[in-house]
Amino acid sequence: MGAQIFSNLFIPALLLLWCEAEYSPAPKLPPPPPTIPPSVSATSVPKPTLPIRITLQEVVKTLQEHKKQLKDIEDDLPSLQVSALQHFTDIQTLQDQSKDVQHGFLELSTNFSQHQTLANQNMSEILLKLNELKLSSSKEKQLHATNKNWLGILNRNISGMGDNIEDLAEVSQKQEQRLKVLELALQQQLGRTRNLETENAQLKAAYQNQSKVLEKLQKPSTNNKKPRDDFFKYDNSLYKFVPALATWTAAAAHCQSLDPQAYLVSIETVQENRFINRLARGVNEVFIGAFELNYDKKWAWLGTGRELAYSNWNTGEPSDHKFSSNNEKEACAVMFTSNGKWNDILCDSPTEFHSFICEIRLP
Repeated sequence: MGAQIFSNLFIPALLLLWCEAEYSPAPKLPPPPPTIPPSVSATSVPKPTLPIRITLQEVVKTLQEHKKQLKDIEDDLPSLQVSALQHFTDIQTLQDQSKDVQHGFLELSTNFSQHQTLANQNMSEILLKLNELKLSSSKEKQLHATNKNWLGILNRNISGMGDNIEDLAEVSQKQEQRLKVLELALQQQLGRTRNLETENAQLKAAYQNQSKVLEKLQKPSTNNKKPRDDFFKYDNSLYKFVPALATWTAAAAHCQSLDPQAYLVSIETVQENRFINRLARGVNEVFIGAFELNYDKKWAWLGTGRELAYSNWNTGEPSDHKFSSNNEKEACAVMFTSNGKWNDILCDSPTEFHSFICEIRLP
């Protein structure tokens, strides 16, 4: 807008001035200057002024420069307006902050006055407490002196009692040691008593079970069968599987009760061992007639008295284990029906009740 106004008004005026200067008649030359007397200085005489002649090109150039300057001003005007607006906003923000600072300063002044008042009050109270403490300190000194006297008396009494306490402590320690010895002996005795009670109960149960088994085994048969009718013939022997449970000793006695020539089975070959294993199927373990001679690790057959020519002991057997509780040794044999292997066990243990097989050797 400014450039347009400048073009509409200023440019025609300049053109008019140029035309007048270009086409106006030449000025008349002034008359020659008068002769300067010697007494007058040359510098004091004014020089004649010539009319100014401006060309059109210079005018256009000047106008273009002014137009460019106006254009630059117009281009910078929005940024200047934005900058001015920003400065105005910053000034308002600073004014608001100044108000907040003034408000905070007023609050700090108020708080300082309040704290100063409280400090003065606390100082007064502290001075009063100090005076009270001074009074109580003098009383404490008196009490301390009194307590010191009492402590001296107590220390003398305690030192006099020290010897008696040491004597009592020594006597008490000896009594505690005696009590510990008696408690240990009592616990050992109770342990022996419990073991004896347990063994007694086991023996009673074993005796009752064995008595029942023997009574059942020795009970006469009510049928008309001959004793050997229940035996099964294999090779050159008769065999009978007895499913009733008994100890090894009771089983051997029962075989004798069935027939004077019957005894716990003797196994001489692999084939006979397989036959006995099949005959005893249905139970886990079955007694056989092997036993240890005189507990010297030599094994023999109960029926023949001969040492074992054939054996089928399980791995690690016979272990010849001896029990410390009753001083008994594993000296009788049992067969595992799962694999036909043999194992040594106690002959009359209340925990070893198994089925058995009796054998009669034919002539």
